[in-house]
Amino acid sequence: DADLANQLAALAETDKMIEAWHNKLAADDSTIFKQVLESEITRLAGLIAKGAEEGNRLGGRKLHYEKLLDSLCPPASAPPAHAPKKS
Repeated sequence: DADLANQLAALAETDKMIEAWHNKLAADDSTIFKQVLESEITRLAGLIAKGAEEGNRLGGRKLHYEKLLDSLCPPASAPPAHAPKKS
């Protein structure tokens, strides 16, 4: 019975050590997880900002090309820009 008691005591100590390491690892993982999450959020925020900037740039280019197209090929309802006005 003494041998069994010693084994149970050793098992309890091992269990405590495993729990302590688990808690330490969980705390470390949490810190790592937070760092990774923060890094990912920063990266995504950068991509969103870059996407908005690119969208604005492309929107500006689209408007530029629409105006250019209108000046080269005015809509049928509008008189050509070089045509004299009738009074």
